[in-house]
Amino acid sequence: SLNSTIRLTRQHCSTQSTVVIKFSQSQMETTPMPINMHSNARQNFLGWRSSLIEAYGQSCNIYFLHGLLGFLLADRAWAQLPGNTITTEQEGELPDLITVAARPTFAEFAPLAATATAAQQSAWDRNTKITKHIRESYDALKQRLITSLSTDDISILRNPTTAFLHVTPEAILAHITLLHGTLDNTDYMQLTLTLSTAMTTTDTISGIIARHRQVHDQFETSDQALSEYQKCTYFRNAIAHQHNMRAAYGSYLISTPLIKNQSFALLTTHIVTQAPNFSTTAAELGYTANMVPAATGSDYFQSPAFAALLTRTVQQVLTPSIQTMQKANSGTKKQTHYCYLHGHNNTHPGSACFKMLADNTTYTDAHLKATTPSMVADGSTATPGEKRRNARTRS
Repeated sequence: SLNSTIRLTRQHCSTQSTVVIKFSQSQMETTPMPINMHSNARQNFLGWRSSLIEAYGQSCNIYFLHGLLGFLLADRAWAQLPGNTITTEQEGELPDLITVAARPTFAEFAPLAATATAAQQSAWDRNTKITKHIRESYDALKQRLITSLSTDDISILRNPTTAFLHVTPEAILAHITLLHGTLDNTDYMQLTLTLSTAMTTTDTISGIIARHRQVHDQFETSDQALSEYQKCTYFRNAIAHQHNMRAAYGSYLISTPLIKNQSFALLTTHIVTQAPNFSTTAAELGYTANMVPAATGSDYFQSPAFAALLTRTVQQVLTPSIQTMQKANSGTKKQTHYCYLHGHNNTHPGSACFKMLADNTTYTDAHLKATTPSMVADGSTATPGEKRRNARTRS
């Protein structure tokens, strides 16, 4: 094992700092990757690659700006890392000079001469310990990478004679990317199903948003990025069964009515901030708060209390409603209203039609404001006596 404390000077971008590091055997432990490729490889690829890049980037970053990523990434990905590509303008018409930072390597040190001074011996000891630490970190990460692969991938990459001795992390990542980096039709169907899954009472809004974002990333990395309209539509359908979410979505449409201005980021921000403002209590949903007392048992429905509640409900709700319907059907009220969906009637105009107000996707402002059948195509021509038949036909 390697247990010692040394001083190391790292120089980068003309700045120099001296730090004290301590080697310990715990840094060399082989732990599994957070996400592996043992099953559902194509769907897990994005998360697996992200965890791999994070692990390599954090390892030995006391020595190198990007840790050990230089041993993992291909040339294009390496050049895209912050600070790795420097563009220098040339005089005249010469093209700009583009310089890519060199990758880290394992330094080798020749044995010291017998006449070496104490200072030279100390520097040699320090550098060899650093190199040993980097090498052990590299080997530990490579072993973590290999154990995260499926048995099929391991059998393909493994050399029958030298095993993984000469297989580099860069070659392993390139192989997995080629094999599992593109989704197939079944994967797309499963991802779409994930987006379409309705939010339940046990879900949190942050969890739903994170789940949708992850699926969006998987579509994007497969060159099948969803449009903002598609993202918003899937999310709307997922939260449609939750009253406060649905109400917050409605307020978002009022503030951002044009589809071209809508985006998943803006929508989810609005939902998170506004959903708590819409109550989900029975009273605000239009129901009596104490309609059915809690924890009363099945005997409650045989009790005098339930009989009194039933009588009060009939008197306060059903009787007035029946009287209103009888009055509307008596013929004493003139035909003063027109509804696109229900035609000429004695009860409501289109602007007060509950069915059209509840479906703002199918019915627009033009449908709500129509006062005659000819104002909007396919308007109802029903009269009060035909209202029920016409409504059943359109349902």
